[in-house]
Amino acid sequence: MEPIFNTFSGILKETAAPAEAVKSLVFAAWPSAVGELVERRTNPIGFAEKRLVVAVEDKTWKLHLEDLAGTILAKLNRLCGDGSVAFVEFRIEPNALRVRPVGPSVKETDTEVSTKLQLAASKIENAELRSSFLETAAAYLSRRK
Repeated sequence: MEPIFNTFSGILKETAAPAEAVKSLVFAAWPSAVGELVERRTNPIGFAEKRLVVAVEDKTWKLHLEDLAGTILAKLNRLCGDGSVAFVEFRIEPNALRVRPVGPSVKETDTEVSTKLQLAASKIENAELRSSFLETAAAYLSRRK
C-alpha cells in the first residue's frame, strides 16, 4: 500500500495539486497510518495548513492518541510525503465518527474463553470501556486463530 501512497504524493507535488487533493490523500492514508482498531474509533474531519483534525469518541482515546501523535505523524508523512502533515489534533466528537462494522464478536470465539472474557468484562463499570474491552479481545482472538 505504501508504494501507491508514495506515487500519489509524488504526483501531487509535481503538479502543485490543490489543498483538497492533499486532504483526500491524508484522509485515505489515515487507516494505514493508525491500524484497524484506532481507525474504527476515529475519523479524520478536517485538514488545513498541514493540520489534521481527527474526531475521537472519548477522553481516553484522545489522551492515548495524543501520546502516539508523533508516531502517527511520522507514518502519515511517510505515506503522504514528508511535510504533508505538520500537526495532528484530536477532538472529542463521538457524533463525527462513522458507523463501521465491528470485527467478530466475542460470542464467535471459543466458549470457554468467551465465558472468561464476559466475566472479566462484567466487572468493568463503564459501559463504553466494557464494550471496547470485549471488541479488542475479540479482534485479538480472531487474529490468533
